[in-house]
Amino acid sequence: MCMHMLLCPLLPVLAALASVDPTDHTSWPQLDVCSDQSQGSLFYALRHIGLQGRAQAVVGPMQDDEALLLFALTRAAGVNRALELGGLGGFSARTLLEAVQCTRQPAVYTVDLAPVPVLGRHHRVLQKGAEQVTAADLGGEPFGLLVLDCHHYPATKQLLKNVLRWRLLRRDGMLFLHDTGRHPAGGANSSGVIHQPVERLIAMWLERYDCAASWQRLVVHDDDGHGATPTRHGVTVLQRKVSLAVPQRVCQQGAHGFGGTGPESVRECLRVQTRHQCSRQAARGYDADDIADDFE
Repeated sequence: MCMHMLLCPLLPVLAALASVDPTDHTSWPQLDVCSDQSQGSLFYALRHIGLQGRAQAVVGPMQDDEALLLFALTRAAGVNRALELGGLGGFSARTLLEAVQCTRQPAVYTVDLAPVPVLGRHHRVLQKGAEQVTAADLGGEPFGLLVLDCHHYPATKQLLKNVLRWRLLRRDGMLFLHDTGRHPAGGANSSGVIHQPVERLIAMWLERYDCAASWQRLVVHDDDGHGATPTRHGVTVLQRKVSLAVPQRVCQQGAHGFGGTGPESVRECLRVQTRHQCSRQAARGYDADDIADDFE
């Protein structure tokens, strides 16, 4: 009999992992996590993450913390199809597979010139250059996430052009660019060395090439070394601008959700949603009260 409520859901997971080599993530046992609603299923999905230690001093594969971010973004956005450029040993592919496995028609595609292990029935490996990938290779359905981690500017650019032309990125799809941060060059005042300039250039190229999409950036770096990990590779996430518009009737009725308190007037509710120029005060860095006064 299980004597502790918190441990009960974990017992099947612990039993399955007891005899596993933790460094060999290609041979982990399979559990039906999609029918398991317990906390244990989440721990099982993340079983390959956390082996790098706190320093995460790895060269090549994604760091554990970055893999957690990739997993969370994929799960939270309901991504069922993901495409990655650059597979290496399969660490990021494993993360994607665990994140999409309980969705409808899950699929993870890995493109790499070198051999990459196939990690499950939903994993497809294309051993070819990214610029050689065809629409037929990718199954004809749009992806919710692209992971760019091959550090080859011409090939990555060509594939992105093709993916956009073939309409194989969802309207709300995301690009996850790995290795965009800086590595410390030594010395507290050093600005560091850009780890992989290619992915930075790809991000800026895309914003110019597909400028009508108004791409937004989320930059996840620790260039100043504030975190527990001495060297952070860095991630940049791109997504086309998504509307957050609130309908006029909501403003007029003051129906701002359970427990929500909206703007003090219908006018402000509507006005804050209109296009505006950044005020001079905001641009100069005035405090929030000054900016609010200027807005009114």
